[in-house]
Amino acid sequence: MAGWPCLLAAGAISTTGILLRSLGAYEQTAWLKDSQYFLVPLLLLRRVRGATREWLHALSQIFLELAEPGGQDPTAHIQLYSNNDLISQR
Repeated sequence: MAGWPCLLAAGAISTTGILLRSLGAYEQTAWLKDSQYFLVPLLLLRRVRGATREWLHALSQIFLELAEPGGQDPTAHIQLYSNNDLISQR
């Protein structure tokens, strides 16, 4: 049905392959950009009382941007939280 919106959700690599093959663009270069998301719990030497009850734990406390000096490579964006509910649930 021409003109109808379509959705193709086969994962980043498979979707790109399906689209390129359907367009006959076999020699076309496609760049895949990915945003990794990791949760790494930080350990303290002693417990901080009330950290899970404070309102600040839902918002990022520190933002870090890491980049190569030349500015050619991609940057890493890091957010630090005082507490995260996903970690606490585990």
